[in-house]
Amino acid sequence: MVGQNSQSGQRMRPKYSLKRFRTNGNRSRIYAALDLGTNSCRLLVARSTRRTFRVIDAFSRIVYLGEGLEEHYEFSQIAMDRTFEALRICALKIKKNKVDVLRCVATEACRRASNIKEFVNRVEVELGLKLETISWDEEARLALNG
Repeated sequence: MVGQNSQSGQRMRPKYSLKRFRTNGNRSRIYAALDLGTNSCRLLVARSTRRTFRVIDAFSRIVYLGEGLEEHYEFSQIAMDRTFEALRICALKIKKNKVDVLRCVATEACRRASNIKEFVNRVEVELGLKLETISWDEEARLALNG
């Protein structure tokens, strides 16, 4: 996924918004996936092995981020604060587990909310997590492959 650009000699960016934390040649890589949905926030952290992955940490919390979205077309402050606190726990787990590769995806509610940029910017600035709002197609593909 990451390679050398033959013309400039610089590393090419990965296809997805993966955030590199650190690498250590003496241990297997640690991957994390964060899924922020309309109602829940989930994190899975796994260590790669020769044939598969071994889950080393996980987190799940009901956050109701999409509460009131149907009526107001934006996230309420209370829903954003509730979700932010769940994401803070995720960020701590990511740091504690020394994650090498991370993908943070946001789904339906984030596609629809008019104030998504405000929320995503706060999460990135304060927690260092870069949320990627994915399309319907990408969400379905990930669900099938998950």
